[in-house]
Amino acid sequence: MPNPRYGYSTTLFSSDGQLLGARLAPDEQWRFIPSDSLPQKYISAITVYEDQYFFYHPGINPISLWRALRQNWRAGKIVSGGSTLTMQAIRLRHGVDNTRSIFNKSLEMLWALGMELI
Repeated sequence: MPNPRYGYSTTLFSSDGQLLGARLAPDEQWRFIPSDSLPQKYISAITVYEDQYFFYHPGINPISLWRALRQNWRAGKIVSGGSTLTMQAIRLRHGVDNTRSIFNKSLEMLWALGMELI
């Protein structure tokens, strides 16, 4: 469950409950009020945009991590991330420091593995 201290994303639904549109929360993150279910279109959009291998990895995606590391190394700065949706959820829920460091990324990976493998 997302940490609501930063506010929620704004959502617009049709009279029959279909998601028509959404905007980022004030801190520019997707954060929705908890619900019993999510529209399939929303699930598809998030997984395609954020983590297209979500259903095929155990919480971390070594290929995405390697790609991000290589891109960042070549650019000499952080231009890409390799976080999975699970790692992002861990960071948002547990308030892991947003500082991009090897230590924080390692914490996210360990917690994501634990969350997926339990």
